[in-house]
Amino acid sequence: MEEHPASGLKHLAKAPSKKLVEKIFTEVFRKAKGDLTSPPQNSPLFLLVESLKEALKLSGKETVELIESIRYLEKICVYENSSNVSSLLPSDLNEQLAALILEILNSHLVEFRKESLASQPSLPKLKQFDWRIDVKRASESVSVMSVPTVLVQLQTQTPSDQLFGEPVDKAIAFELNKQLLETMVDGLSKIRSQLSALK
Repeated sequence: MEEHPASGLKHLAKAPSKKLVEKIFTEVFRKAKGDLTSPPQNSPLFLLVESLKEALKLSGKETVELIESIRYLEKICVYENSSNVSSLLPSDLNEQLAALILEILNSHLVEFRKESLASQPSLPKLKQFDWRIDVKRASESVSVMSVPTVLVQLQTQTPSDQLFGEPVDKAIAFELNKQLLETMVDGLSKIRSQLSALK
């Protein structure tokens, strides 16, 4: 018999308080991004898994089951706008726990949707910027030369298009000569002036 996709919710019965159950739902929504099988050490997901194991006295497998079950519910509630959330819960789930889960989801749904929309832009964001001056001593056509150039490296981060997907980091490197650098600086100055004018 196939296991219910939210069967891991039963592990919440070990929570000592309603407040902790609510905190688990908000923490999973905000931090459970990426692959649960091998999260990078000290990443938000890794720390979440470890704190849940300790707080609820769960095994690694039980913790993964719980997080996957909460992800399943939150994804459907936030993105698919299910009008009957109770139908998503396992039939054998404790009634009081089921009622608490429904209450938590209903009270946080608007907040979750706002956060989800805020993190959805598909354009990459600049994380880091680095540069250095380099002097070209030779090229394919000239054996001896001395041309200063700027090597620029941008570190960008593209948000995932999945609710619990991990953002993707990418390094972009390019070279500028003095003329291209002046053109770029001129363009950035115009952008800054236009942004200042909008204040």
